[in-house]
Formats: sequence, structure tokens, C-alpha cells
Amino acid sequence: METITKMLLAVTLTLSAPALVSASAFEQLSGETANGSGEEFSVPAPVFKAQIPAGMKMAVQPLPPDNDAPGVKLVRVGKPGTRTVVMELPGTVKAFLDTIAYAEGTGDRYDYIFSYATFTDFSDHPRRVICDGLCSDAAGRYQFLSTTWDGIKDALGLPDFSPASQDKACVELIRRRYAAPLVEDADNYYNFAAALEKLGLEWASLPGSPYGQPTHSIDELWNVYLNARQKYK
Repeated sequence: METITKMLLAVTLTLSAPALVSASAFEQLSGETANGSGEEFSVPAPVFKAQIPAGMKMAVQPLPPDNDAPGVKLVRVGKPGTRTVVMELPGTVKAFLDTIAYAEGTGDRYDYIFSYATFTDFSDHPRRVICDGLCSDAAGRYQFLSTTWDGIKDALGLPDFSPASQDKACVELIRRRYAAPLVEDADNYYNFAAALEKLGLEWASLPGSPYGQPTHSIDELWNVYLNARQKYK
């Protein structure tokens, strides 16, 4: 995969029971294995980095091919504990996030509420319902409904509604719609269009969305994506 300007996204996950967690990574590491010492370990690339508490056992399995991008790994943690995952997003994904933000009308703003009101407290989703034609509490760069946010926040262990947490949540929504492989290869127009089709169920502004709100065309968003892509080469 081409080398692209990297953005580090660190997620701390608190596990109350054995769990499966996915993490995309795009960095070649050494192939060392976890030794139970609680020190940082690595597995053959493409991989992720994680902190594993002493005594935890780990096994690595590939994800089903239609569930995430090539090279993504599943990690099974053998007992409750806390882990930190560092995820690096390729330029295709960052440009696609910019495209979603454009479609949602937020641009680079992480502090918008539905109808372009703003908030200043990023400790949690603002949960402020505004009625303007329709009533919604959508907030943030990707216009998360509070109900959607709560599910993602709990699943990822996100500590707040900061820009970094919003980005991680958006990536997770893309993964849950089985669009991650398409987004990671979105420089191909057909993959880009197919990703939009899947994600129209998540974002009402995307083409093909069934929610009856104004949408943007594929060609309009393709041009937005290509322009954004230039920032991440």
C-alpha cells in the first residue's frame, strides 16, 4: 500500500469480558510476539501496536474478507483487561472522511449541531435537540445522533466527543456497514461509488439514502474526494 501522510488515532479499550476487536494498521513491524510482560509487542505487518497487561494471552486471526480491509487483524484477548490500540489511517480513508463531512455540511468543524448551531463542551455528545424542518440532535463533524454515538462510544471505549473520538467513531460506522475495503481503495471510482451506496444507510446526505433528505450526487462527491485526496499524498 502506498506510503501516505499518517494520522495516529489511539483508542483505549476497557474489556469487561473476552472480546474481538479490529484495528487497521499500515506500518511494517518486526514480527515479535507478545511475551506476557506487559510490554509493547508487534506481529507481522500489516499490524497494530497494543499494550497487553502481564498474564494476558493473545491470538491473531484474519477478518472475513468482506468485513474489513486487506491486512486487518482480529485480536482475541483471553481475560478482562485494558489495551491501547494505535491505528493509522491511509490517505484514502482521511479523504473519504472529508467527503462525508462535506456532504453533511460540516467541513472541518467538529462543533456543529444540526442546523449549524454550535457547542463548546466536548466531554460528551451535546444531546441538544433542534427543530428546523425536522427535529434532530445530530452533532459533530459526522452528525452523529446521540443514540448512534452511545453505541459506538461504548463499543470503542471512547472517553469524550473530541475530534479524535469523532474520527474513530466514523471509521467504525464505515466498518459496520461493510464499506471499509471499498473506502481504503476509494481512488477507484467504482469502489468509491459502491462505498457511498452502502453508507447512504448511515448518512442521509449521501446518494441513494432512503431517508428523504436532500442528497449529493456521486460525481459531486467524487470531485470533493479527489480534491481532498491531494492533501494526503
